[in-house]
Amino acid sequence: MYKQEWNRGRYVLIPHVNNLKKQGLEYKDILTYVTIRSFKNSDNKLCFPSHETIGKKAGMSKTYVINSIGRLESAGLVTVERSRKLKVSNKYYFAEVASPCKIPLEFFEVEDLTANQKGMLLCLRQFFQCTSLSHGSDTKRLANVLGLSYQQVYKQYVALVSKGFIIETVKSLRPICDKTYTVRSLNQDRINWNFNVEEKPSPTLHLFVG
Repeated sequence: MYKQEWNRGRYVLIPHVNNLKKQGLEYKDILTYVTIRSFKNSDNKLCFPSHETIGKKAGMSKTYVINSIGRLESAGLVTVERSRKLKVSNKYYFAEVASPCKIPLEFFEVEDLTANQKGMLLCLRQFFQCTSLSHGSDTKRLANVLGLSYQQVYKQYVALVSKGFIIETVKSLRPICDKTYTVRSLNQDRINWNFNVEEKPSPTLHLFVG
């Protein structure tokens, strides 16, 4: 368990994510970002977990964490003050996040998702903010917004559905027409996304599949 007291021990802020490839980022780097940010102290200004600690909490290797931090730094998502002393961790600073998503700390207690699946779930979280998706809601368009390949998004999305973290419900448009649409929702039984009472209940994403 990784319970913490900052922000009342409830959530981690995450910026809206798009054009990952253009920023030189991999989608799993967003998991690195959220993991580091989950260690921010009570004054909410900085944190200083070790590479090993970050990797253990995120389920990633130390080598991947080090490379991932470099990419996040180059993309301007984190500022790193590197220590010149052995066994003294770097310090990480984060800029203010405009219109952020909020990730419950409960997210880090999930044990049946891989790091790849967690990284993709974090990237997809932003699309479940409203009852409709302004960018269009098919997997190809989601991949385009994120700057990822269709195969990358589809593979992890299917896994998230099969493990019950995303629920798909097919509904009919009759008597208007014979078309159907799929309502995609985050499963509140797996992760309590509505930990913050200010957020709307049962965030959903609609997809017309014809």
